[in-house]
Amino acid sequence: MKQKSKLIWSLVTLGLAVLTILVVFSQSKGLTLGDLADTLLNAHKGWLLLAVLSMLGIIFSEAEALLCLLRHTGYIRRHRRGLLYASADIYFSAITPSASGGQPMTAFFMITDGVPGGVVTVILLVNLILYTISILLIGVISLLIRPSLFLQFSIYSKLLILLGYLILIGFVFMFFMLLVNGARLYSWGCVIIKWLYGKKVIKQPEYWRSKLEKVIDDYQKCVGITRGKPLMLVEALLLNLMHRISQLSVSMLVYLATGGTAAMALRVWLTQIYVIIGSNCVPIPGAMGAYDYLMVDGFSSFMSQQDAIRLELLSRSLSFYTCTLISAIITLIGFIQYKDRKDGSGTSGIRRVLRKVFKKRHITVSKRR
Repeated sequence: MKQKSKLIWSLVTLGLAVLTILVVFSQSKGLTLGDLADTLLNAHKGWLLLAVLSMLGIIFSEAEALLCLLRHTGYIRRHRRGLLYASADIYFSAITPSASGGQPMTAFFMITDGVPGGVVTVILLVNLILYTISILLIGVISLLIRPSLFLQFSIYSKLLILLGYLILIGFVFMFFMLLVNGARLYSWGCVIIKWLYGKKVIKQPEYWRSKLEKVIDDYQKCVGITRGKPLMLVEALLLNLMHRISQLSVSMLVYLATGGTAAMALRVWLTQIYVIIGSNCVPIPGAMGAYDYLMVDGFSSFMSQQDAIRLELLSRSLSFYTCTLISAIITLIGFIQYKDRKDGSGTSGIRRVLRKVFKKRHITVSKRR
């Protein structure tokens, strides 16, 4: 049943991706795939290479953040396993409505590597908290450096961005309350559940209270494991910041690669921050549609709409679609290796496939001779 659900979400995501690209193309005036290909062929190769490296940095920085948290809790794992953990998170988060939708698959691979389930739960929650804090920190930096950029967006984009800020602040506030007084947070949650039940928004209040209790218990475990480990938090937070910076920098580097000016590069980078904040609250796989709308809306304020659409399509194709594809391949390799280990096979599935390919090629060459 779970495999069927994953397949359905993959197909839904693929459909959304195609629909989003078609809608974006429909907003342009005669922009074609050929135009995008020509833009890439004529792009500055140095900046384009840096954009690709920045995209890869999204995966590598998350991998190192997870390995850092594992190391500080006494579980040292190889860098290639970290890449698998990060890739599973990125891929499954991209095809599920929740930004944390990849965590169960990351947990699966960590547990198969011998990390206890309780430790995995805590590590993933700590990483989620630091991930959210890193987004909020960068959002605050954007407001401090260039607050006027917020005004460049349309009214709908502004509402999404404000909602994104409120959700992020609420999440950080919840974590702070867990540090100070978890019992009070639980009592507030119970009041909200009672009110929602009275308004007939939800059913079975006991179910929601027990779920709230479990969530608070999990987060309090995070609080317990992070106490007395400031180095772990600082190191993991910096790596999460690198993750966000890598994602943000792709659009700026693609902009420079396609003839953009250095004077406007910072504006592209800061605009991208508001895009991430605003799309963070949209419960759609990969925030597709909303993310693209915010990008085009923000970029159109200081470049032509056609240039904004071109930049959006090229940078989004690299930072999201290509990154997701690479993550999917790494995750698939991880599943093949897991299946081989489970079956007790001495030779990995990937090696067997390669041997068959080369063996067939050798036979073909021999016949030609």
